[in-house]
Amino acid sequence: MNLAADPKVPSEFTQRMEFAIAQWTVVVPPPLRDAFRATFMKFAHDHDRVLNTIEGIWARRDRTYSFDESTGLARRKPFLDHLAALFADTDAAGPIALLFLDLNGLKSINDRCGHDAGDRAISAAGHIIRDAIRLDRQGDVMVRSVDDELAISRHGGDEFLVALEVREPGDLAAIAPRIKRRVDDPDRQRAAGYGGDMPLSVAVGGVVCERPDRPLPYAFMVRELVGCADFQMYASKRDGFVHVAVAHFTDRLVVEREDVLATGV
Repeated sequence: MNLAADPKVPSEFTQRMEFAIAQWTVVVPPPLRDAFRATFMKFAHDHDRVLNTIEGIWARRDRTYSFDESTGLARRKPFLDHLAALFADTDAAGPIALLFLDLNGLKSINDRCGHDAGDRAISAAGHIIRDAIRLDRQGDVMVRSVDDELAISRHGGDEFLVALEVREPGDLAAIAPRIKRRVDDPDRQRAAGYGGDMPLSVAVGGVVCERPDRPLPYAFMVRELVGCADFQMYASKRDGFVHVAVAHFTDRLVVEREDVLATGV
């Protein structure tokens, strides 16, 4: 059916309908696209339904683009855009902290218990990380980003990133070990949906820095911050402790000191 050729369809709806169909078919799996188009076109003359459907299309498309289906956490690109936006916010004053987390033991879980168990482990870790961040908000450690859906990302298969604005650089030393303790806790893992016999833990690295005194490209600052947090995470993988760096920007990210933190009990 060609909407543009149908005189019964007002012209103001024609372009919006065709555009909506084109956008929605990006989200709909290929085998369903023809069926979707045919069903959609049946309602071309019900203008209220058209407008409601278009509104739903954009909401579904935005969520599909922005969030990982299995964990509900932000995807990599929207998260990195969010991190850049923290640097761009001229009204903000607090330091920016970035955590890089990587699950330990996932390969063994997949190999011995199956990929369904591995998926449950990833999903459980994501839920625990989100809950731990909310706990820190209640303790008034973080300034912003805690309730923002884009503040926590599934960065890769078993990797997570967390972006925060904190009150002062030392706050990261309280936040990072707390997250590791909670993710490593078997009781919390079971409550979040992972009850496998294989152990699951997380390596946690992080970096915190003040906003630069002079403008720098946002993509550059994001790349530097992620690289530094990644480096700290690999140090955590080697010894099991939490590693965080305090840094500042000149023409690059300069690490002032590196702290090794015990998780405690």
